[in-house]
Amino acid sequence: MKSFQRFFVILFFINFIFGQHFAQEKQRQHGVKTQIIHRIFSDYDPSLRPPPQEGSEHNSIVVMASLVISRINLDGQMAEMDITLKQQWLDNRLSYQVDPREGIDEIRIDSSRVIWTPKTYFPKSKLISIEPMDTSYVVEPSGFIRSKEKLTLQTSIENTPSFPFSSDKAITLKLSSKENRIEDVAYVWSHAPPALKPVTVFDFALPMGYSFKEAFAGDCVGNYTIGSHSCIYVTIHLEGSSGESLISSFIPSLLLLISSWLHFFILPTWSVPRTISAIIPFIVFICVALFSNNWFWSKHLGSGFQYWLLFCIVLSFLSFLEYFLVIIFNGKRKEMHYILPQSTQNNNSLTNNNEVKVTNIPVEIDDQSLSKTKCQKFLQNIDIISRIIFPLATIVFILLFSIFNYF
Repeated sequence: MKSFQRFFVILFFINFIFGQHFAQEKQRQHGVKTQIIHRIFSDYDPSLRPPPQEGSEHNSIVVMASLVISRINLDGQMAEMDITLKQQWLDNRLSYQVDPREGIDEIRIDSSRVIWTPKTYFPKSKLISIEPMDTSYVVEPSGFIRSKEKLTLQTSIENTPSFPFSSDKAITLKLSSKENRIEDVAYVWSHAPPALKPVTVFDFALPMGYSFKEAFAGDCVGNYTIGSHSCIYVTIHLEGSSGESLISSFIPSLLLLISSWLHFFILPTWSVPRTISAIIPFIVFICVALFSNNWFWSKHLGSGFQYWLLFCIVLSFLSFLEYFLVIIFNGKRKEMHYILPQSTQNNNSLTNNNEVKVTNIPVEIDDQSLSKTKCQKFLQNIDIISRIIFPLATIVFILLFSIFNYF
């Protein structure tokens, strides 16, 4: 028992000594960093552009950029995105020398210090907000500055239809400088795989039903034209889930459309099943078209689903109309013929005067079918014709729609 107590006492003593040494080391590094910051900022002017790198073939400050996307929210034709913009450029005025034994590889600049920045912005995108607490600048001994800032942008979307009734999304972001022309600042994407990629999209950032497909990064048209602003772009492609669209949209709507044809195969005397088959699908399609929320339509925007839904509404309405035609032209009309009262004269000799007696009034009811013209004969067989026309029209529409929209 005493041996364990001694062991814990010795362990606590060693931990205390190393903890004190570590705290003193951190305090000493903090003092060295403070001295370096005071020295490099003593004659620093943030309004002046950094001098060009020695031996460079051009005078532009090269800014290497990369993006990290942590949220994508689709709303109609617009996308709202949370983006972390990472940049790196060289500013020789902030270079410093430090003894390697100090263990100082970089210095973080606090918010009280102002440094020159390339004034990067996103053309054709609306800036929603910037997180000041997530903005940081780190200076390396060589003078390279690594900046990081988190912002929220809103930009437009390009839709590419894909079968069945889903749409692939393409989001394009451009980077440029508000104030500096290409003679002063030139943008390039950071390419140092596999550790560094121009664009990183987290899986949890993707909207429901979409997956990250690929990203193309390049230079804008006229990027290196003298007198213009340097510009680079990246196009992010999001792929819609075909399986989810198939299960959630295409198959249910197709089955509902087929159910609107069931009354073609049901005898006219079975009024309740025929009524349900004719009315319910049409009402459901109308409700989907009128009362679906924005998220539903933004998911299917550009996929051609609205044309398929319109086709289903028209075909279910025609099926509903056919239901009434069958009732009208396949029914029978009852005609009632009344026989007028007949009077008989009593010639009985036993009676002194002539009496007129009214007999009972007979009523005759005849069931007569409607007269059958050629048009009426056609309408009486409309169920048989509809069994062929409606499925055939659906197959032809799906084939033509798929060819013209997806191929």
